[in-house]
Amino acid sequence: MKAFERIGIDISKPEVVAFKDYVVSIVEKRNKIVHHNDEASDLSFNDIIDAIDQFRAYTQCVFNAVVADPHLGGAT
Repeated sequence: MKAFERIGIDISKPEVVAFKDYVVSIVEKRNKIVHHNDEASDLSFNDIIDAIDQFRAYTQCVFNAVVADPHLGGAT
């Protein structure tokens, strides 16, 4: 989110911010698995499908915010 702020894109809309805790938790879990050899055995296939669905919704919200940004020729 900080990268968007640095280039002047406001992604502080509630629909984007609502995903923040979820995204942070997934990234932290991934980092534990990759960097600390943590187990991924507590993840089911359905958990992974749910994570994909959540990330799709999150990226769509971010995309909508970027497209609507006046700095990029979006809505004014």
